[in-house]
Amino acid sequence: MNFGALARSLSHSLRLSLGSKKRLSKAPTENDVSEVSTPSVSNSSDSKEEEQLKREHLNQTVAQLNERRQPYRETVELILDKVSELEHTLYEDQQQEFKLRMALERQTERIHELNFSLDTEKQRNERLVQLLRGVDSDSCSESEPESQLLNGIRFDSKGELYGSISPMLMQQRYDELHSSHRQAHRLLAKKDKTIKMLRCDLEVLRGKYDSICADYRNEHRRLNALYTRYLHLQQKKKQQVFILKETLGYASDCILYAQQTIDGCSRGFPIDPQNLHNFNQNFEFFMRSLRSCCCRRRLLELQQEQGVQLEQLQQAQEWKQDEEQQQELSKQETKTNCQPQLEQPKHKRRSHRKREKY
Repeated sequence: MNFGALARSLSHSLRLSLGSKKRLSKAPTENDVSEVSTPSVSNSSDSKEEEQLKREHLNQTVAQLNERRQPYRETVELILDKVSELEHTLYEDQQQEFKLRMALERQTERIHELNFSLDTEKQRNERLVQLLRGVDSDSCSESEPESQLLNGIRFDSKGELYGSISPMLMQQRYDELHSSHRQAHRLLAKKDKTIKMLRCDLEVLRGKYDSICADYRNEHRRLNALYTRYLHLQQKKKQQVFILKETLGYASDCILYAQQTIDGCSRGFPIDPQNLHNFNQNFEFFMRSLRSCCCRRRLLELQQEQGVQLEQLQQAQEWKQDEEQQQELSKQETKTNCQPQLEQPKHKRRSHRKREKY
């Protein structure tokens, strides 16, 4: 069964159900009217206020019924819209399917034609191969009349094969192959040019890479030298700080023991020999550490001076090397410029000697 017919039947059934609901909803209103009308007829002497109250009651009931119907109407309308959209999409799908079937039929016909042309080309190629190779025969083992018969059959078959092959087709194939051969040569020449250009670029990049690697190595060596120098200086500084702290400790001990002896003397007590001994000992230690600090400072100054001198010597050597290289380059240029000038007088002398001989 078609999907469109199914959707139509569904919408029709929904409309029927809505109609039945409407009829059922109308029935109580009529009963209410009859109920309202009967007492109005029976009680004609009632006032107009009761009629107005009944009318208001009827209007309220009708409004309530309409409010109850509203969501059902919205859902039905949504269902109908969805069904119409599905019908439209189904129609579009059918059209697309028809187009695809037609395209498939065309492709199948094209494939059949290509297969037929391929079979014919294979047959022609086989005939050409037979013509080029010829028919193998063992003429030695056969007699003369049999060989004559076979030769006649061969000539007949060759004539048939030549007749079946069209020269126009062969010329067309030859032209196609010739043009493809020329295109291949052009492409090959272009590829060779591009390969040469890429090789030149590769050589340039290799030179740049080598120079960058050399610079990197030099900078790495320089960084390592600076790092080692930094570590050495840091270690020396730590040693100096340690020695200075030690000297300051000795100095503070000396001051402490001197203060103790001064306090004892001010109070009238005799000088304690232990304090005096400690003071003398700490004072000796202080003087030794102070001398060592002075000696280390002098050594550092001397080392710095030597380092500056070494750097100056290295710079002087580098300058000398650069000057020597420039001199060598200038000598080579002068040699290259002087060679053609020397060759010219030699050629003149040889020509003059030849003339004298003649």
